Amino acid sequence: MNKIIHICFSESTRGSIRHALSENLLEGSMVISFCDDLSHGPIANVEMHNRAIWWNKVLPKDEFDYIEDVKQNYKDFFQKICEIKNETVYMWYGENAYELCGLMYAILSVECNIKNLYIINVSNITYNKGLKNEYKPRYSGEIVPEKFIDFIKSKTKIDEETFNNIKELWSKLQEENTLFRICENGKVISVSEDYLDEFILGYTNEKFRKAARIVGEALGYSKIHVSDTFIFWRILEMIQLGKIEYKGTFGIMREMELKQAEGIYIRNYNKLVRDNIPKIIEADGKELKFRRLEDEEYLEALDEKLHEEMMEYSLNNGSTEELADIVEVIYAILEHKNIDITEFEKIRLQKKNINGGFKEKLFLETVRKP
Repeated sequence: MNKIIHICFSESTRGSIRHALSENLLEGSMVISFCDDLSHGPIANVEMHNRAIWWNKVLPKDEFDYIEDVKQNYKDFFQKICEIKNETVYMWYGENAYELCGLMYAILSVECNIKNLYIINVSNITYNKGLKNEYKPRYSGEIVPEKFIDFIKSKTKIDEETFNNIKELWSKLQEENTLFRICENGKVISVSEDYLDEFILGYTNEKFRKAARIVGEALGYSKIHVSDTFIFWRILEMIQLGKIEYKGTFGIMREMELKQAEGIYIRNYNKLVRDNIPKIIEADGKELKFRRLEDEEYLEALDEKLHEEMMEYSLNNGSTEELADIVEVIYAILEHKNIDITEFEKIRLQKKNINGGFKEKLFLETVRKP
């Protein structure tokens, strides 16, 4: 049987696969990584020098060492793939533009017989299906070493038609040569570099806040793959455009504070709101964007809302208004689950009769078996 070589597109995935190989959790002789994020920056001529120029343009001043890491990764990648002859190759990826762009580039760079080439999409498997904590990996780096073996059976052989389709799409993306690419319905498309500007701007406000916190919030809430480097670069561009004001050392994230420029008003909330809130916002002369949640997503949002209101209750010294908000969320949960209020009250009283209420103010400290 041919030896198996694994190719992946992030350092975290390489580390996990390497561990899986060392513990015999996965079959294979080597793992090769290509880590340049080709979803960002020009790709008309993907070459180490050209990509270094791009990273030199967008990296924060205190992170220029990364450029040398990128250069070394290109050298290592091509040195290792040139040694591939008749081995079987597994390429690991998830449905995100970072890994999909790397995948296309690697497939077109590897000179092995495509009959020995397989791709493994980690986003094809759903964990805890049908349960509240249902989960589908977006990145191969999310897979723990013990779970890689689960994905081998879903590997897909690269045939000539698939190879030609990949070549055609990559050529199209290279011709468009935008500075930002995203994954939409499992396929990479080109978008303009300011595609996320309004979204990023929504995490600044009228008061100065730490740039690192703003970048972190935008990174955490974005449903589209984007790096912190790209977000910070867009912030610097929006400063030049007069949309964001700053204080501190320009170009060094940890030394900058940001706020929206005068006349700019954009806020991101990303949370469930009461039914009349959109009308109230519009009546105040503001534009808004909202969507209606599907049932499962709605229940998750209600859970988050309950935690939010409980936190507000705590921060506001247990105010009656905040308590009313908590009860309103509980009523919404009951209604969504088709639980009758009378039946709910009956269950509450049954539990109270058995376990009591909280009238005695008892605080349990320790239980010990004699």
